[in-house]
Amino acid sequence: GITILAPQSSPNTDGTDFANCSFVHVHGNHIANGDDEVAIEAGSHDILVERNYFATGHGASIGSIGENNSSGHVWNVMFRDNVFNGTSNAARIKTWQGGTGSVQNITYRNLTFIDVGLPVLLTQYYCPHSQHPGDCKNYTAAVEISDVTLEGLRGTQTGGDAGQLLCSDSIPCRGVTLADIDIAASSTGGRNEWRCWQAHGSAERVSPPLGDCLSA
Repeated sequence: GITILAPQSSPNTDGTDFANCSFVHVHGNHIANGDDEVAIEAGSHDILVERNYFATGHGASIGSIGENNSSGHVWNVMFRDNVFNGTSNAARIKTWQGGTGSVQNITYRNLTFIDVGLPVLLTQYYCPHSQHPGDCKNYTAAVEISDVTLEGLRGTQTGGDAGQLLCSDSIPCRGVTLADIDIAASSTGGRNEWRCWQAHGSAERVSPPLGDCLSA
């Protein structure tokens, strides 16, 4: 594998980006940076990311997809057996309101979190101030997210949430599966919960419990 290093404070220092790529294998790397360790962007499919060590950056991301009302598709992506140490996120899917297209058949399996800010983030409301100063517009159009599996995730979080599943009112996320997840707050007695909106799927053996966070 290779080693990619950049200061945590350095903007736009993605480790590896893939756009319009297929049948890619990313494995055995050490990436510590100030942005996405791995970003799978529009037009990409059939990608395996495994046995990597990620530190300080923004995690293993799908997207962003749909910026400026654009259309994009990503499908058949697997992240497995990766370690995230001190990253802001780990498993992250990010799409913009107003975009179209789809993110489908995405799997995050057997991931280890060491003091990750927000380990799981699935959002159809991506709109960071760094890319879009000012207010973010509301749209009914959205990139469809479906068939996302989160399985065998373990470790600690520092931000108060184990995960956030934030989906569109008009085009909710469907087929979201969570299984065998154990995420704890890194500080004793710290907040540790899930936040969801319009996310549909199933869950089993998940800690902290989802409660009614995930709709059938």
